[in-house]
Amino acid sequence: MKKVILFTAIVSLFAINNVKAQAGAAFGLKGGLNLNKLNTEIAGTTSDMRVGPVGGLWVRAKVLGFFVQAEALYSTKGGKINTPAIGLIPASESKINASYLDVPVLVGKSFFSLVRVNVGPNFQYLLSAKDGSTDIKSAYNSFVVGYQAGIGVDIKKIG
Repeated sequence: MKKVILFTAIVSLFAINNVKAQAGAAFGLKGGLNLNKLNTEIAGTTSDMRVGPVGGLWVRAKVLGFFVQAEALYSTKGGKINTPAIGLIPASESKINASYLDVPVLVGKSFFSLVRVNVGPNFQYLLSAKDGSTDIKSAYNSFVVGYQAGIGVDIKKIG
């Protein structure tokens, strides 16, 4: 956990120092929906897709013709898993709810001051995980590194 906190602090300091050093820095709020479906390796298991909120802050700074964008986002993931009866073990249903702090650090390029393309790692910290009211956080990895790629459109600045 100390490594996670140290890494987050370093990324935050980089983003803050970069913003102070660059005149082209921007800040903003981000919100949306997270669509996900849990998969298991148990034969006959079915799961439903879950829609959950995601939101947080972002900071973007121009660096050598590109931009670096760091984000801090709260997201929820999970779903319902139905496991069939196996031998003497009865069928079961689990409703998994997990919350994460996602910290993507993206590098991208803007085109025509309208379209942005970006890519980079996404550091995901598990905040909580429950099956109903039972805490199952210890059954999951507390830190995962993924990747993220996207295309954005700047419509208009507010304010």
